[in-house]
Amino acid sequence: RQAAFKPGNSITRNRGDIKTLANIKLPQNPTDEQIIEYVRKIIDATRGQNVFAPNDIQVTLLKKIGPGHLALLDPILSESSYHYHLHYALPSLVGKADKKVALKHLPHVPELIKPIVQHGWIEEAKEGFFTALQHRYDSRTACQYAKYFAKTPKDRSRLIELYETGKDTVRLYSLISTFKDIDLKKITDNAWKNHRYAQDWVKADYAKHAAMAGNPDALYDWLSILERNSYMSNNTDNNVTLVMLTGQTADVRQILLWFNKNKSKLYFDEKEKTFKVREK
Repeated sequence: RQAAFKPGNSITRNRGDIKTLANIKLPQNPTDEQIIEYVRKIIDATRGQNVFAPNDIQVTLLKKIGPGHLALLDPILSESSYHYHLHYALPSLVGKADKKVALKHLPHVPELIKPIVQHGWIEEAKEGFFTALQHRYDSRTACQYAKYFAKTPKDRSRLIELYETGKDTVRLYSLISTFKDIDLKKITDNAWKNHRYAQDWVKADYAKHAAMAGNPDALYDWLSILERNSYMSNNTDNNVTLVMLTGQTADVRQILLWFNKNKSKLYFDEKEKTFKVREK
């Protein structure tokens, strides 16, 4: 159930106690107590796990509970610990009878937004949705459903503010960039500046988006981040954007040298959306 991988320091991948998990069974027509015991057994057999995926056996086991029992999971959903498998399983656990509990936990469990939208509880979920985006780092799923909360000018303004100030709301960019009558350069500049001292994995795309709008300082920041993080510089989308923004096809270190050499002569061609070197 464990595997080591290299290079670098040896890291052991722990996927939980697979043998124990394989023997955990949910009784037919279970009582509330049996469901609670079932979930706790799954959690206990998962302790120490450090690699998580939506197709883990724990997710399959949790989905067997089905909708209508979310209130029984209230104590677990209220814990500060992040229960990956439960969050992966949530779309299969929320039915019409679970509306109150789902809306209650949305601000700190953003993954609930998927079943909430599926059930059409959008208006009731609005404040919880915005709260989740403002305060959570694990808001990837919530950002994917932001279009359902962008119906009015006020809603769109709130989403722009959340993109600028949220802890990890960079994925709102794809939606916000489609809004009409906005100053995208100002918005991306504000967002990048607000996240300038965040960790690289948080601020990288904020810098990228500001660079795409013509900010040379953000371009330098993004290039520096890519140079420090090979997994980002080896990303196809980032490589395409690099070529588009600079016209350079070399590796990121060479592009950074090009930037430093020509910084004082660089300008942003608004029509072609690329940085160019001004000829004397």
